[in-house]
Amino acid sequence: CLASLYKPMEAVGGDFYDFIRVREPDLLGIFISDVSGHGVPAALITTMVKTLLETAGLNRIKPAQLLKYINETIAGQTGGNFLTAFYGVYQQQTKIFSYARGAHNPPYLIRNNQVILLESKGKVLGLLEGLDFEEKQIQLQSGDRLLFYTDGLTEAENNQGIEFEEVLHKILVQNFKGEAQDFLDLIYHALLEHRGGYHFDDDVCIVVMDIL
Repeated sequence: CLASLYKPMEAVGGDFYDFIRVREPDLLGIFISDVSGHGVPAALITTMVKTLLETAGLNRIKPAQLLKYINETIAGQTGGNFLTAFYGVYQQQTKIFSYARGAHNPPYLIRNNQVILLESKGKVLGLLEGLDFEEKQIQLQSGDRLLFYTDGLTEAENNQGIEFEEVLHKILVQNFKGEAQDFLDLIYHALLEHRGGYHFDDDVCIVVMDIL
């Protein structure tokens, strides 16, 4: 069960997410990235990444390979910009989630009233060739909830300079039992309340995935 939200700061933005179907019918890929900068330059890099996801072939089965493929292709082609990225592959039969991270914010795994960060080692994409990315696996369970996001969510500040990350953690441990879309709406409305309006200093991208 999936729900998603994307609010670009400008008409076009540098945040991006995609759900990727591969040949095996029980595999689902989840990709999320954040390009440095804003506006048209960031959007052009996002377009490059979107195209690469469509042409990545078997690289889409292995998260670390996909990030390496993207990095090797765009390194030196981004005008000095870079992107952070996270890619995970969920196998529905076994509930195993494999993932790799290129300096992107680690997703939250919410299990009962515990919050676990899905961390792994990896640098930003687009600046250096020859990078490798650590791939990890985690056994998910029915009732688990995953929250993927870009830093526009966690770093949004209120008028006192407090980042939303501090508010978000309290929401995550409340063990909210609603549907994925309801949970996403809850987070977004809390974000608006925290910011005091609809204006943001960065793109905001949120994806919620419930394990059935």
